[in-house]
Amino acid sequence: MRRLLLLAAALAMPAWGQAAPDPEAEAPRTAVVKPTTLTVPELVALEAQAPPPVGRGERLDALHDSFYVYVEKLFESLDRQFIDEGVEPVPVIASPFRIALGTELIDRGGSLKTDINTEFDVTLRLPNAERRLKVFLTTEELSETSTVQDSGSSVRAGLRLGAARFFDFEIGAKLDVPPVAFAAVRWSNRFRSGPWDIQPYAKLFAETDDGVGASGALVVNRWHGRTLFRTASSVKWLERRGATEWAEVLSVSRVAAMLEPDRYSARLRGQDLAEAWGLRLQVGGYEISTVDYYEASVFLKRPVHSDWLYLGVQPLVRWDREFDWRADPGIRIGFEALFWNLARGGGGRPRR
Repeated sequence: MRRLLLLAAALAMPAWGQAAPDPEAEAPRTAVVKPTTLTVPELVALEAQAPPPVGRGERLDALHDSFYVYVEKLFESLDRQFIDEGVEPVPVIASPFRIALGTELIDRGGSLKTDINTEFDVTLRLPNAERRLKVFLTTEELSETSTVQDSGSSVRAGLRLGAARFFDFEIGAKLDVPPVAFAAVRWSNRFRSGPWDIQPYAKLFAETDDGVGASGALVVNRWHGRTLFRTASSVKWLERRGATEWAEVLSVSRVAAMLEPDRYSARLRGQDLAEAWGLRLQVGGYEISTVDYYEASVFLKRPVHSDWLYLGVQPLVRWDREFDWRADPGIRIGFEALFWNLARGGGGRPRR
């Protein structure tokens, strides 16, 4: 894996010596789905102006918008609790959130292994509570470097403070019995030049049950028109295990639209692709010196309704040391609902 990291860095270095390209020219020819920049009152007004829904599709959109606006009003109400009397409130921009449900089916020599996982992520925008403070609620693991969603993930709630440029400090609790406290410092950056897009990441964290840990990752993207070549390398060390897990993912995708994710793990898993198909190869180990599995898959992800409901299908073949390197076929299927914009009422689908 170290050789792959060095290779990715070496391939990227020549681009830095070139003249700075036009920012518009270097962007891939793909649409980018972004969260809304409207305030909560603007969303409420737009949703109220929408005509009565006609047909099953519009009723589904209306249900999406009603739930979205209801939750955003709760977030705004929470933020207003921190406004001092006589102080002009800061407008609250709508907080994007997502809900995902997926299943993984793998045939382990005639015995079907099934995993069901759910994901929920929201970063609350509470400007009147604290301009630089972010409140988040997520099922993402603390290391943020897993290439596959863990079906046993617990909900974490916490505060994220931008301590310095490119650095964040997190503190919070995992909702468990008893609750598990955590703290973390993370660093991330992004370097772009022409068709290259390089995103390193590092995190040092601690939990009251698992002790100290550290994780790191490097995602290297190379665009050729709408074709995306990506290598994603990640490592995770846990004091409790005394071992370092690692994974390397190589993928080539034909991309029509991308999401603008707030989570680093979305890039590792390819969840930042909104409408795409391609090939994905993965290798990894539970010790830094061993290889414990290989996986090859093809994937398809596309919107199935408007720009907020997505379907992902990923047939795969997996070889595990634990199962004597037998070729086990399987499939992952998942739905993802984005509450980023209004589906009706003129509130969104902002794309670049």
